[in-house]
Amino acid sequence: MAKNKRHAYLLFGLILLLAIYPAMGQSSPGAAIPAANSLTWEIQRVDAPQMFYQMGEGMLQLDSAGRPHLAYGADHLYYAYRGSSGWSIQTVDENFGVGKYASIALDPAERPGISYYDEINGALKFARFDGSRWEIQTIDTANLRSGAYRPSASPGLAEDGRDWKSPEPDHPESTDVTGKESGVGSFTSLAFDASGQAHISYFNAMTGDLKYARSNNEAGWSVQTVDSEGRVGLYSSLDLDSAGNVHIGYYDETNGDLKYALWSGSVWTLRAIDYYNNVGAYASLAIDHQGEPHISYYDISLGNLKHAALQGEAWEVTVVDTTGNVGEYTSLAFTADGRPMISYYDHTNGDLKYAEYTSPEWDVIPVDINGVVGRYTSMAVDSSGRPAIAYFHSETGVLLYNFFSGATRVVELVDSTRDAGQYSSLALDAAGNPHIAYFDDAVDDARYAHWNGSQWEYQTIETAGEAGLYTSLDLDNIGLPHTSYFNATDNELRYSSQLGNAWAAQGVALVQEWIFYTSLELDTSGLPAISYYDADSANLMFARLTSAGWTKELIEESGYVGLYTSLAMDQAGSPLISYYNMSEGILKLARLSNEAWQTQVVDQDGNVGLYTSLALDPSQNPHISYYDATHTDLKYARWNGAGWEFQIFNSVDDEGQHTSLVLDSQGRPHISYYNASQGCLRYSRWNGARWESYTVDCSANNGSYSSLALDGNDIPHISYYDSTNGDLKYAAGVPVDANRYAYLPLISGPNR
Repeated sequence: MAKNKRHAYLLFGLILLLAIYPAMGQSSPGAAIPAANSLTWEIQRVDAPQMFYQMGEGMLQLDSAGRPHLAYGADHLYYAYRGSSGWSIQTVDENFGVGKYASIALDPAERPGISYYDEINGALKFARFDGSRWEIQTIDTANLRSGAYRPSASPGLAEDGRDWKSPEPDHPESTDVTGKESGVGSFTSLAFDASGQAHISYFNAMTGDLKYARSNNEAGWSVQTVDSEGRVGLYSSLDLDSAGNVHIGYYDETNGDLKYALWSGSVWTLRAIDYYNNVGAYASLAIDHQGEPHISYYDISLGNLKHAALQGEAWEVTVVDTTGNVGEYTSLAFTADGRPMISYYDHTNGDLKYAEYTSPEWDVIPVDINGVVGRYTSMAVDSSGRPAIAYFHSETGVLLYNFFSGATRVVELVDSTRDAGQYSSLALDAAGNPHIAYFDDAVDDARYAHWNGSQWEYQTIETAGEAGLYTSLDLDNIGLPHTSYFNATDNELRYSSQLGNAWAAQGVALVQEWIFYTSLELDTSGLPAISYYDADSANLMFARLTSAGWTKELIEESGYVGLYTSLAMDQAGSPLISYYNMSEGILKLARLSNEAWQTQVVDQDGNVGLYTSLALDPSQNPHISYYDATHTDLKYARWNGAGWEFQIFNSVDDEGQHTSLVLDSQGRPHISYYNASQGCLRYSRWNGARWESYTVDCSANNGSYSSLALDGNDIPHISYYDSTNGDLKYAAGVPVDANRYAYLPLISGPNR
């Protein structure tokens, strides 16, 4: 008994130790020894523009005077209102990661209420304006661990929902950084009854259920599970009839059906309305003038817009539009005389369309054909029975409002979104000030940020076309920035250098398809060299600027080779490149020696070599950090002069993507990387005896596109992307005198 009690005390002590010290390190096997110089982190949002997406068909409402009210968000919850002097925009909920799937309704006093999703906490939230301020409540939550990101609720057919995202061809990214679904409160739909009580339908992604919440004055909220047969409740759309009965249309993903739920005051009645083909996505439900439900929706199998209406005891289903792939993002309303009308997206042509029932046919009209427009449609009807439509312009990242002014249709810009921070690349100047090149995906610009000692300064490197993918940055000997990147509009690898307040760009290589994974280094003469992957030929390439212009060399062409390139120049100015051979799933290294390229296999244990980062020590030996996709671990390889030594960072999580490696003044490795399971930025360094590991930022989905640099005191600085909020972030280590870190074993020695 005493022995068992002693073991229990030891176990309790270990658990307590791990609870107290969450920022744990990994080391070679041995006793835990505190770090001599531990770190905390100062974190800044470098470029934190407003970002919104995943708006629902309930985004728009009109008041009795015909004035529009809109709700939308993603990084925060926003409310837009058009008064006599134009548009007024408020931030309703300033918490990060909130506002997706927003649905707005006006109560009997015409005060707005908004249901919406809290992505970070996986919760359904509700905001209501009381006449002077917004009151915010959490209605239902997944009780996710505080302070840690949990991947967002699935947007279903729209992938991650960011419709401005650059359309990259298939290539071996190992993991989608937006994660898999979790949380409660996506696909919300809101309505108020005559007494001012709120009714909300929504989706529980953790259980795959359709749920419903109703406010009960001062008693709080009553919450029910409406349907739990399979994975049901996506694209929920709710309306109330004149008797206060609740009607919900939604998508049954398990069976590919359009379903309908009716609450008559005591029981839910569930019914599959359309079960031919895979149908029911983008459902929009509304009650007509006779109190009967109608639902517009998308036929996934055939790419058609459909409409269902209850006629007596039976549902009548009709196909509205079959011209191309049409019918996503539907929104349903009724004309003044009770005829259904639908706004929706024409995926084939990238247009906003509108259909109106004229009996016995549907009239179909393109409403906006200027660019890629029409996603996230939300329609309401003015006092004359004419449609007003809010929708998104995917090319410019703007929210538009389309309405009638007299007999003229008018389009107004309501708000704009940006998505900054992908492909971040960091360098420090001689004063230790950070310089960052990165991509703004919403407006498709190559961007640059620089800390001038007191504040951040910004420049657009290139705005023509879709410029700035796979950026790489280096500074010359006087601290001026140079970048490489891909312009997807012109299919060209480009090099750009700063000239005062402007940038001068040069074309390096033209291709038919894409160029990936550019890595830029300046040689001892200050001339740029770039390694990259040519998707046309699936080869590893190297380009260098000489007095005669740009020269390009083919390094390897055996299979799909050259992904995740990382370039370093040795003291003699000769290039070395680490890269991934996708055909064989191996990590390789190429070096130029005696004017000939030599390649060698570094690691072939499993599918290894993604997200490589290369650095050279004072002896010019290469060090490489990279990702092991087979075991979902971070790995590190070092050439000791005779062979490769490997270290594997064992973790129960999926971590090690988006690695960035730098060697300090003593030749010791420092690595930043991404934990995909938790959505966290991580950092590890070798202190001469063991690895110290830190969780840098776990406040949302942080850490992809990490780029690491060390200042003159070997203090780490990291730029990275906050995917939840669409922000470029920057973290700087701050040394502290704290013996408070525990260490876990790191497997060292022979390759596993």
